[in-house]
Amino acid sequence: MQNWRITLLIVGACATFSACNPGQAALPGQPPPEMAQTQTSKLPLNEFCGSLAQALCAPIDHCQCPEVSVEQCQQQLTAQCHGQEGLVSAQLIDSVSSGFIQYNPKAAKQLAEEFQTIAATCEAPDMSTWSLSEKLALKGVFQGQLRPGDRCTFNWTGFGGNECQEGWCQGDKESQLRCVKAVDLGDSCDDSRDICLPNQGKDGFGLCQKAAPEENQGICSPLLADGDSCAGSHFCRSGRCERLASRTRAVYVALNLSSKADLMPQGFNPKKPQDSSNYSATIQVYDSVGLQHPVQLYFTQYEARKWQWHARTPIEEVVSKSTSSDAPVAQGLLVFLEDGRLAYETSESSRVDFAGAEANQRVVFDFGDSVHNDQGSGRSGTVSDSSAFSIFEIEADGFASDPFCKARRPLQEACRGHDECGSGYCQGLGESVATCQLAERSLGEACAEDLACQSGVCQGQKCVPSLCSPYKRALK
Repeated sequence: MQNWRITLLIVGACATFSACNPGQAALPGQPPPEMAQTQTSKLPLNEFCGSLAQALCAPIDHCQCPEVSVEQCQQQLTAQCHGQEGLVSAQLIDSVSSGFIQYNPKAAKQLAEEFQTIAATCEAPDMSTWSLSEKLALKGVFQGQLRPGDRCTFNWTGFGGNECQEGWCQGDKESQLRCVKAVDLGDSCDDSRDICLPNQGKDGFGLCQKAAPEENQGICSPLLADGDSCAGSHFCRSGRCERLASRTRAVYVALNLSSKADLMPQGFNPKKPQDSSNYSATIQVYDSVGLQHPVQLYFTQYEARKWQWHARTPIEEVVSKSTSSDAPVAQGLLVFLEDGRLAYETSESSRVDFAGAEANQRVVFDFGDSVHNDQGSGRSGTVSDSSAFSIFEIEADGFASDPFCKARRPLQEACRGHDECGSGYCQGLGESVATCQLAERSLGEACAEDLACQSGVCQGQKCVPSLCSPYKRALK
């Protein structure tokens, strides 16, 4: 519920195509045609979507939205309005008929006129300025009738269609839909059914602070401050719950690779790792945000006293388009003397992009002080004698602290989402490195995404007025 831009929330807006007909469109640079005036101050439910669509679609020629057809815009909003996620869906109509929601035709008329006034300036109505009660009931258009604890029929999606008098409809721990109650600061709360809303939501959400995680009862408290321990970002005032972390850069491996192991002259096959290796072991490595990822080590004796080793991680742990079941982390060779000492080792690290973390992580594996590489004894670390395979020690560096609330990231710092940035937006998402940057594009300038525009939205790779945003899929 962070994006209250009404043009994204209307989803669909026409109840019937005839109700959406705006008449003659204005020429660029001229005021848009006014909405047809009705004889009544009430707006029937079957005309509500049409009136909103007329208010939002009529000015788009005047606002010079690129490649947008008024007719196609209205056709699209009509189809979406009747869909499952539409504003006046069949589910909402059933709820109105059942008395769970009361439709207010006067409030609907006022809202349509408000939208018309705002849209005439080429701006999109913005719900971020609305109070919580206005959001819950769409400024009184759809007023819920069910009391806290009552069974309700569908989740509130963030705009309109709320069946509850206070709070909203959501699933409880038994997966039953019920009206949850809005609780103020200092009041008792039940985490299974209540929502903490300090000052009726004017101060954002609160937290039902419990004495123990397994309990339901608690006290409605403010969101956690920076430095407080947290279980998720939604508990933090900053919206950011993270760990202090250092990613794994080196792994020390000490084990015995039995010299009596069968020879596998065909070598290691990554498509059949278990069938093409003599031994394996699993370790955990840390990424840059403190999450652990499993890495499987495979060892294959392809000639006497000569071994291949491979470190691989499941494909779901990394950002990859590969169809393989795993991805390489590192690989190399181990060669032993006849007495079992490590003669020399090779190591080749891959660049790993763990999902949700900094890209290009490299992990170096060290198998001990080899005779030739380190001028060592060859006995401290990995060896290969006639005894059975055994693991002496496998240790990876890196660490992660318990999670705590952190301040949002400053400009220029690496980020993984727009909500991590204290100002601006996260530029370059989906690329190897994304950073917090201020929006710097003006209307008419080239852009790659909406948040790059100082005002308006990015459409057709150009910043255009915000009113154009609902129509990206209604192109000529």
